Amino acid sequence: MSDSREGAPPRLSVGIPAYNQCEFIGETLESLLQQTQAPAEIVVSENHSEDDTPRVLERFAGHIRVVRPAQHLSMTENWDFTLTQLRESWFSLLSSDDIALPRFVEDLTELAASVDDAVLVRGGYQVIDAIGEPTKKKFFGEERTVLRYPENLVEQLRAPRTSFTAFAAHTETCRRVGGFLRDDGFAGDWSMWIRLSPFGAFVYEPRIFSQYRGDYRSPEGERARFLNFLKTQQRVYDVIMSDVVRAHGRLSQDQVRAASVRRCHAFLASASRLFGASERARVTALAESWARSCGLEAELAALANGEVIERTPRSSPVRLLRRIGRRVRSLARLRRRDYLRPDL
Repeated sequence: MSDSREGAPPRLSVGIPAYNQCEFIGETLESLLQQTQAPAEIVVSENHSEDDTPRVLERFAGHIRVVRPAQHLSMTENWDFTLTQLRESWFSLLSSDDIALPRFVEDLTELAASVDDAVLVRGGYQVIDAIGEPTKKKFFGEERTVLRYPENLVEQLRAPRTSFTAFAAHTETCRRVGGFLRDDGFAGDWSMWIRLSPFGAFVYEPRIFSQYRGDYRSPEGERARFLNFLKTQQRVYDVIMSDVVRAHGRLSQDQVRAASVRRCHAFLASASRLFGASERARVTALAESWARSCGLEAELAALANGEVIERTPRSSPVRLLRRIGRRVRSLARLRRRDYLRPDL
């Protein structure tokens, strides 16, 4: 395994955890085979699909390496199994329905090499629908940033600030902190970034790296994803973040708790809009422990009673206008520097 910390340039493995995505995975693989800089390897973890995914993969024989776990794994377990199969110093995982833009590998590799102690590099992405039509762009900031502990953990306190579809991470460091943990479920990638934060720099570049196929799921599917993510939120704050702060200091448990309260309130507010009366009992049961630990019993009762919970108050109008102005100016600069493809 090569490592930029030893003088060699970073090399990127791309792993694709795959399950029942025969209609999309061919396009995902084609996007990786049409890169301006080829990845060092493309590894697909075929998680015992029940559709034609294995047959699609046969078309790419000689260009990809296919591995299979001994039995069907949960989503997060398959992420971790994929990580164990990768050989290079840096890796990216790409969902089997997403698209890597032509400079995905080249840009992430250059970003990894740009900061000596980097352990995570990431950027923006574009949301697409089922037929690949763009719907919106997602950024996590307006400027390039290099954050080290504790600032990189502070960045993660309120919500994940890295997309699964637009990142690369230092392989050995990720393995050292335990990989993707089964109990973290849909928050498995967020948990990883939190545990990585004390061990090196997080580098962010505000450009589009990839396309996330997100605007095609049914409302029922989106609500199911919401519930799956909700299940893991209390663990992220009470266990993952708290353990990092306890081990490495420089932040307080009070800061972690305050972030947990804000996040829990935001989830309850979203749930009060997403779920109808017949579904709220299930949501309330899932959220009960977290809400009570955050002192949000009144909001929990409001959710159970079918009320709409107000979101956390927004910034003042003046501050909001200033933030919009900064974003407009920043995006204008990015376009002049050709960071965004004009056709996206």
